[in-house]
Amino acid sequence: MAARSRLGLRHPTSRRTDEPEADATLVVASTRARHLGRQMEFQELHDLLRSDPERAWPSVLEYLRDFSETGEAIDLIEDLVYDRDDRFIDRLACAALADPAVRAVVEQAYIGGFATKGAEALHRLQESLRGPAQ
Repeated sequence: MAARSRLGLRHPTSRRTDEPEADATLVVASTRARHLGRQMEFQELHDLLRSDPERAWPSVLEYLRDFSETGEAIDLIEDLVYDRDDRFIDRLACAALADPAVRAVVEQAYIGGFATKGAEALHRLQESLRGPAQ
């Protein structure tokens, strides 16, 4: 039985014998499984984006909304526009204006190296989202 003070309070680290003990191994395994599942989902989506960007677009948009704070979301934006001229820029602009999570990802994307029409269009979109220079 857990030790109690004279006021009947228990120390936060003491445990009653009838309380179930959380299994840290299960918690860690569950976290790893979710992370692995997200990585697999990203890889499948990335492969689809390369092979059929039109079919991938709805799932890309959903991924951007659900995982906007990840590097994978930024990678998807960069790969979406780099080799595809400006085919998706209007869609990205609409999504960024409608959803702050998507906007945050669009603003963080960066395409270095060789300039392409898609990279230039993304840069113009980012400038328009930032508004006029102060």
